Amino acid sequence: MRTLLLALFTVLLLASCKSEKDRMIDAINKAEQELRADSLAIINDEKARALIQQYAEFANTYRDDTLSAEYLFKAGEVSTGIGDFFQAIQYYRQCAEKVYYSKRPVAYFLMGFIYENHLNDTGNAKRLYEEFLQKFPGHPLEKDVQFSLTHLGKSPEDLIKEFEQNSEINQTDSTALS
Repeated sequence: MRTLLLALFTVLLLASCKSEKDRMIDAINKAEQELRADSLAIINDEKARALIQQYAEFANTYRDDTLSAEYLFKAGEVSTGIGDFFQAIQYYRQCAEKVYYSKRPVAYFLMGFIYENHLNDTGNAKRLYEEFLQKFPGHPLEKDVQFSLTHLGKSPEDLIKEFEQNSEINQTDSTALS
């Protein structure tokens, strides 16, 4: 009788955990829909922060669930969207630490991109770009990362001048070959 009650209690406990997880997922889906519904207007900062909190809560509660990494990635995206760049980096860093997560390389790239383009921290951007190249050789973003490293710290004006100079050199070379 005790064994039966213990087994029943265990099943009920597991069922309640699953329903809590499902409840959290449903709440996140609803919050995502509400935020997307506002997408034509300026992003609702309050709704965005509430959604980020829900993502983080799920990821902390269900650390080993594959959805936790995806929710952390989304938390990084939404944080970037509302201009909370340091928080975005924290979420992307958590994604990058999850070895099984398929978007790890993208998380590394986005951290470097945020440091470079939003925080003007070329030192950290360079470190992350180099780490990306070391950890993910042959990744489709490799050329983008190499481009970013090559042009790190250059102003838009410098990039335009460099592009114009390269265009002139290419035109001279093609004329010489004719």
